[in-house]
Amino acid sequence: VELDVYGTGPDLEDIKRVVAREDLGWRFMGSIDHADPSLWEYKVLLNPSLSDVVCTTSAEALAMGKFVVCAQHPSNRFFSHFSSCFTYTTPAEFSLSLQHALAAEPVPLSPDMSRELSWEAATDRLYAAARLPGPRTLPATDRLLSAVHRRVCRLGAAGAVGTVSVGSEGPVGGELLEEPPRKLAEEEERQRASSEARALTGTPSVSRQHAPG
Repeated sequence: VELDVYGTGPDLEDIKRVVAREDLGWRFMGSIDHADPSLWEYKVLLNPSLSDVVCTTSAEALAMGKFVVCAQHPSNRFFSHFSSCFTYTTPAEFSLSLQHALAAEPVPLSPDMSRELSWEAATDRLYAAARLPGPRTLPATDRLLSAVHRRVCRLGAAGAVGTVSVGSEGPVGGELLEEPPRKLAEEEERQRASSEARALTGTPSVSRQHAPG
C-alpha cells in the first residue's frame, strides 16, 4: 500500500530506516497545516498512535468525510461509534479495516454526528464531565461520609470529642445527612454545656457514643 506520511517526531528517523530497508515506497511529506487544500484529495487517514490523547487529526478527518483507521484505545473511544471509523487490535484486523476503507466510500455524516465533532459539542461534554453531582445523586456511602465529616468538624469546633457508630445497612447515612440544623445546634449547645461542667467539677472528658435511630 502506498502511503503519504505526515508529521515529525523522535521516532521519524527510525521509521524512515525501516521503510527503506523493507522497500515500502512510503513518501514522507513533513509537517503541514491541517487546513491545507492538498489534504482534501485523501480518502483514508491511518492514525496508529497510542499517545495522541487529543486526536484532533482523527476528528478533522471524520468531519471532512474521510475514513479513519485507528487503534482500539481509550484515546480513540469517542470515534469508534462513527460509521466511517474502523478500529483494530491485531495486525489482521488492521489489514481488514484498511482494505475495507480503500474499497468503500464514506457515508456522509448526519447533522447530529457532524455536531458531535464541533467545538460547541466538545464544550458541552467538558461541562458535563466537570460538573459536580448534587447531594441527591451521590452514592449513599459518599453522602454518609460527608455527613460524618461535617458532624466531626462541628463537634470539634465546640471543644468536644464525638464518635459516630455506623452500621453497614439501614438509613444511617440518610438520617445523618437529613438531620435538621436545629437539632445540630441543640446538640452543639449540650456539648458545650457538658464541657463547661466538666471543667468546673474536674470530671475527666469521656468520648460520647452517638448511635442514630
